[in-house]
Amino acid sequence: MATTTVLLNTDSVQNWLMKRAVVLLKEQLQTEVSVGHVSVSLLKGSVTLTDVEVDDRQGRKMLRLDNLTAALSLNALWRHEVVITEANISGLKAQLCKPASPTDSTANYQFLVEAFKSHGANRSNGADGYHKSIAFRIATATIDVDSLCFTTDNGRPRRNTGKPHHGAFDAGHLDICTAMKLRLSVQSSILKSQISILNFQDRGSGLQVDSIQLQADIDKDSLRLSNVEIRLPHTSLSFAEGWVVLPDSSANRTLHYDVPQLTATTQIRDIAQPFAPALKNFTTPLQVQCAFSGDADGMDFKDVKVTSTDRRLHIDASGNIRQLRDKERLHVHFDVGQMTVHGGMAEHIINHFSVKKFMMKQLQALGRIGYKGHFDVVHKKESFAGRLNTEHGNINFQFAVDDNNKYLSGTVATDSLQLGRIMDMKDLGRIVCSADFRFDISKPRTAKVRQEKGGKLPIGSIEAEVSECHYKSIALHNLSATINSDGAEATGRVVNQHKQVDLSCTFTFTDTDQMHKLKIKPGIKFHHSDK
Repeated sequence: MATTTVLLNTDSVQNWLMKRAVVLLKEQLQTEVSVGHVSVSLLKGSVTLTDVEVDDRQGRKMLRLDNLTAALSLNALWRHEVVITEANISGLKAQLCKPASPTDSTANYQFLVEAFKSHGANRSNGADGYHKSIAFRIATATIDVDSLCFTTDNGRPRRNTGKPHHGAFDAGHLDICTAMKLRLSVQSSILKSQISILNFQDRGSGLQVDSIQLQADIDKDSLRLSNVEIRLPHTSLSFAEGWVVLPDSSANRTLHYDVPQLTATTQIRDIAQPFAPALKNFTTPLQVQCAFSGDADGMDFKDVKVTSTDRRLHIDASGNIRQLRDKERLHVHFDVGQMTVHGGMAEHIINHFSVKKFMMKQLQALGRIGYKGHFDVVHKKESFAGRLNTEHGNINFQFAVDDNNKYLSGTVATDSLQLGRIMDMKDLGRIVCSADFRFDISKPRTAKVRQEKGGKLPIGSIEAEVSECHYKSIALHNLSATINSDGAEATGRVVNQHKQVDLSCTFTFTDTDQMHKLKIKPGIKFHHSDK
């Protein structure tokens, strides 16, 4: 033992060990491997490798380690076991691709996974030629990752190519770089890990995560997460605990996850560039909490609460997402138990979006708004329904956005609404009515009309049945009304039918913010009869 100890501490023996280790690794991995230096200490029971480099099988630099130190159990070696009581890896850099080019059929790191996938990692030949299995176990490990880069290229154009309003995130074109610290230990067959991701960026989509902190306990069936904190530039998200059931086809077990309570403070512009460019100006701070669970095909959200930090917006909701893996059948459904918005928050939220805005003065005139209803999002179609309660009455509505044909259509109804106060028309009082509407939301079509006629109005039509209407001191019943707008001018007609005579009026307007300047022309029609 003394002689062996002395020899192992000589440069010549350690150089021989280094060369032998490199040869074994090359044979095992079938690729280029280099090690700058090997240091072995039997007294300390440790092995140190420095400047380790591993190429992938396309000849590209895949892994580099500045330093790897492993403390070994000498007693375990006599039992043909490699037990690492403690390992430290520093200066890890990795370039991982899946696939990196059209010629690659698998990920460039797959051969590494396959080489060490079996639990008994290596086999050694005894003097009698009998293959003895060497069990490999690790007790604790510390890994400092300076740079881990992962790219994918599915050989197709990015999903948002030619679609500037689509998010840039594309799983087929990832370009992720991150730095992290890992602390691993094994206790009673459970792998305990503490993970600190110092930064995370998908350079292709612009997704930026400042840090992730979490603890994870992993066994063969499940994963328990605890003390999870995720920070983006304007978002802080956390949950105390969560569970993941790991899939296993042989045990007929599918993926499932559950987080009992998540809390966050966010400005949702953080996800604009990768997922929803329309949200790029959404800077209003929101406080969010919910519980969620799901599997590979769907998610359920319970006890969802969204509140603006100034308390001018509050939402209670629940919902679900179905068919996650099929974009043609993807279905998002949410039930809004109660929403309240006041103090100009509705206009403030709409002003986050760079779209042409109509009837903002009327929205402001509604005052405090309460809403209860639901909405659904399916492939290229969104639908909304519910009841609004305002300071001037109520509105029941149902409408849908057809992204295939680019039309907004639906119905509205009220059993009591002070329309005159909302439209700034002092002579018009309470109404009871229902109406169908349809508006053109095609940008090419509306742009053509704008170029020809200009105008400040939406393009579409409304047909209404008015059960009751108060105008000045007159109460009218059973009116029919139509409005047609070409974008520059809206023309309307109201008819009150009777047996002998129809009372009617026509009106025109060019700006919804100037409704008090409405031009009205009365009319009368007599019905001819034998008498």
